[in-house]
Parts: sequence; structure tokens; C-alpha cells
Amino acid sequence: MWRAFNVLGKSLEMLGIQTRKESWNLRKKQPTLNSDDSNKLKIKSQSTGAMSIPVMLNWEKQELHEQCQSYDETDFWKTYDVKEFLIKNNTHETLVVYPESMDSCGVFESVQQQYQEMYMFKLYLYRDTSPREGIATAFTVQKGQKTYLMTCTEDGTLRLEERTAPQFISGYESKYIFYKRDFNEGDTEAYSFESSLFAGYFLASEQENGWKKLALRSRQHEVDENFRIQLVKI
Repeated sequence: MWRAFNVLGKSLEMLGIQTRKESWNLRKKQPTLNSDDSNKLKIKSQSTGAMSIPVMLNWEKQELHEQCQSYDETDFWKTYDVKEFLIKNNTHETLVVYPESMDSCGVFESVQQQYQEMYMFKLYLYRDTSPREGIATAFTVQKGQKTYLMTCTEDGTLRLEERTAPQFISGYESKYIFYKRDFNEGDTEAYSFESSLFAGYFLASEQENGWKKLALRSRQHEVDENFRIQLVKI
């Protein structure tokens, strides 16, 4: 009988040692997650060292809400890219800006090729937390040492505001945002730009007092060449 108890005791002791070994091996293989400042997670183990992998969480949206948490809003825009273009109308004239003008922020003129770089616009692309038709964009232009941002006033007039494009914009509407869409199906060279502040109103080339001015106008017909805006790289 005592022999049976001794055998049983040794068996239980061996089982306990084996269980502790397996638990230790599992702890050695178990990764631990440590965040760093580069929006990556580091996986560490005693056997493999450290390896960096991209975060699988939607950190951009989290960052967007953290930056704008002071606003009691649910909709935001956030920049993700910027491109440089000349802006031309349906007759291939180039948009030239006049920040000091009170009746129009720019007119379309014939510009010799060697001077076109002076009239380059930066087109900022924004991600929208409430996606709508088209790509959310904002326009800036350099005039001398100053940067101007195209804006739409409450009375529907276009102005140039001395400032850079904001990285974050809160709210469902913005005086800075214009939605870029294909001008016509199959036309890959031209676009239309609808104001987010005034639904149904688009950037247009408008004839006034012998000038072709950039204006914001209601689009009554699907195909109206005055709303045809070309973005030209040089």
C-alpha cells in the first residue's frame, strides 16, 4: 500500500514539473506589445528579438478625432495629399489671382508659357469622415511672399484669404472645401468643383465687363462649358 502511495506521489511530482516547463515555454513565446511614436507596434520575444509591423487599427481616424475633440462635431476633413496645377477654363486661359481685388479673386487670361509657373495653385486633397460625391479639395496660391487660400463668403463671393490650408477642418460644411468631380463622363481632362458651403453652386468662368472672372454660380444644366475647369501640370 505504501509502495502504491510512493508511486502516485512521484507521478504527480513529475506531472507538476512538466506543467511548469510547458507554462515557461509558452511565456517565452508569448509576444508583448509596446507602442512607439511612429504609429507602429513592436513585437518582442526572447527567441526572435524585435520586429516592427504596421498598426492595423484605424489610427488616422483616431488621430483626427483627437485633434478635433474640442469641437462638438461628428464630421471632419483631414489633408492627405497636395498637388500643383495651373487652373484653366474651357478656352484654355490661365487663372491669374488678384488678392487685393474686392469683386473677384481671379480672372482667366492668356499667359505666355515662360510665365505660367508664377500662377501655379496647390490643390489640397482631404479625407472626409462622411464621404460624399467627389473628392474634397482646397486651393492655395503663392503671391510674392504670401500664401492665399481660396474661400467662399456667406454671400457666395470668392475671396483669397491670407493663410495656409488647414490640416483639419471640422463640421459638415466649409467655406474652404470644394468637391472635385469629373466634368463629364469620359472626360478625363476636366473637372467641376462644387462648394460644400453652397450645394449646387460650382466654380465657373464668367464673362463680366470684358473679363473672364472666376465665380461661384448655380449649375442649371449638366453640360455647361463655363463650369469646365482644367488642372494642368507643367
